Amino acid sequence: MVGFEVLSKIASLFNWIAAFRTSSEILAIIGFALVGVVAFIYVGKGVLTLGKWLVNLKVKEFTIALAVMGIALIAIAILIP
Repeated sequence: MVGFEVLSKIASLFNWIAAFRTSSEILAIIGFALVGVVAFIYVGKGVLTLGKWLVNLKVKEFTIALAVMGIALIAIAILIP
């Protein structure tokens, strides 16, 4: 009986899938998932490219690049709220 209770708890985590009734809602979710995967791939590629670029910088250029990225992050943090 304990095994069925665990399975029912795990199955309850996927109840949100049952909320989608029409095929258009399911297609929209699949579309969002595909766009999310593509965005994730491009973000990953961008992070790798940025990392390669930072590794190839001289110390002075690296320090300036870190300072500029820090300023950009602070500006984004101010703009978000």
